[in-house]
Amino acid sequence: MTSPIGTSPAPPEGSAPPAGGTPIEIFGMRLPVPKWAFYSITLFVTIGAAIPVFSQLVIPLTQEFTATSKAEKAKAEAARAKADEEKAKAEKEAASLRAKKEEIEQQLVRYKEYQIHYGEAPKSTRELFNSADLGSLSVSFFTSDGCLRVNRKAPGHNQAELIYWIAAKSIPLEAPPGKLDDVKVSRQEVPPTNQPFLNASYQFATLLPAAAAAAPTAGTSMAACIDPHPGAFQSWNGQQNGCWIQVWRRWPEGCQHYQWFNGCNGYWDNHPNGAPRVYWTSCAH
Repeated sequence: MTSPIGTSPAPPEGSAPPAGGTPIEIFGMRLPVPKWAFYSITLFVTIGAAIPVFSQLVIPLTQEFTATSKAEKAKAEAARAKADEEKAKAEKEAASLRAKKEEIEQQLVRYKEYQIHYGEAPKSTRELFNSADLGSLSVSFFTSDGCLRVNRKAPGHNQAELIYWIAAKSIPLEAPPGKLDDVKVSRQEVPPTNQPFLNASYQFATLLPAAAAAAPTAGTSMAACIDPHPGAFQSWNGQQNGCWIQVWRRWPEGCQHYQWFNGCNGYWDNHPNGAPRVYWTSCAH
């Protein structure tokens, strides 16, 4: 007898699912779901299964790579800092050795001159001053070789008299380095920021009027610069080449030049007529 409600009989076991659905089994029950839902559930399950693998493998590898990069960067920075420190130390030691060498050479010169003029009386001696507040200063001239002996004593009691010899014929004149081609890019060209402008003038015309008036333009990099240049200026040391020291001068308006000074024997690089030989690197006139 048919059911009065008219329900359809259940499909036999093992028959195909209804069209458009895919059965999944959840807690022992088989449920037909649409294909898009089946794929979405499969994707979520796959992602969920991959998360532990990602956490255990990929993340540690990424962290290790990041830590290695930071360590290598820190190591490189430490190596650069060490190299800079060693370079500064080497430059300081080289400067100290040069200073010691120059001091020894000056001591030898003083001792040699003392031996030469031990039994010789000076041709003339001029006392520049002698007072209780200034001390004393005198200069003696020796005709045998043209040397000068400077006697200096500081003010006060129990002060030792210092003796300096200024040789004449015994000083070997060395050729100065001349113009430096890379001077514009040298960091030595930059003056110290904390050094004020000196209350002095580069006025060789006052000291050497005839020589400065006839000063040639050769040896200067900018003939249009005012030379000798008036006014206060900054002065600082630059490169050193043996006994020669590069002395920079800069004026407030931006004019700038350098001149070589022989620190071993105490004389400047000059033209044959006695005018200072300078090399202009910046000129505002």
